[in-house]
Amino acid sequence: MSRSEEEKKDLQSMAEKKEGANDLSNELNEEEKMQVKKEEQESRGKYSEEYVNENEEETELEKLEARVEVLKQEKEEVTEMLQRVKADFDNYRKRAQKEKEQAGFKALFDFIYKLLPIIDNIDRALENARREKVGETFIEGMEMIKKQLKQVLEQEGVAHIEAEGSEFDPSLHQAVMKTEEGEGENNTVVEVFQEGYVMQERVLRPAMVKVLVKEEGKEKEETSAGEERNRQEE
Repeated sequence: MSRSEEEKKDLQSMAEKKEGANDLSNELNEEEKMQVKKEEQESRGKYSEEYVNENEEETELEKLEARVEVLKQEKEEVTEMLQRVKADFDNYRKRAQKEKEQAGFKALFDFIYKLLPIIDNIDRALENARREKVGETFIEGMEMIKKQLKQVLEQEGVAHIEAEGSEFDPSLHQAVMKTEEGEGENNTVVEVFQEGYVMQERVLRPAMVKVLVKEEGKEKEETSAGEERNRQEE
């Protein structure tokens, strides 16, 4: 074999070896690529799973927060309802207490009103006894009964209406007679026919009285009445 053929053969062998090395290198590179790709997929799947878990946790948290808000609103509604019920009950209790007090006062008021004629009769009996000069023992006994009865009435807030010598007050006095004779200012009570009483500032019975109305007072009354008629006609 010539030298040139040997060299050619050596070159061909070296080329084959180089090509084999390149093939091996390519195979190794493919395996590395596959491994990297596999690792990337696994990592991507891991991240995806973590992302899904995070989303699930966030969704669950949002549900819990929404439930908390609903419970807060329900609590406020129940609290408001309880406050209204409490206020209604307090108003009912106060109203019931007031109605009870008013009913009690009215019952006592009516009862004491029925006692007033008894006091009137005691006064008449005493007046007749003094006029007929009945024994002092009887008069003292009647006066004691009247005193005790008035003490009981005073304990319930009953008071005597001052009338004789005072100015006529239509809210306290009932004028059953008028007179021009007598001393004193015009529109003055000069005589009491029946005593009047108030109970806790409420009139039980007005005093029945005679009122002094002088001529000047009559003229004023007539003038006032005429002016009133003229205003009405206008």
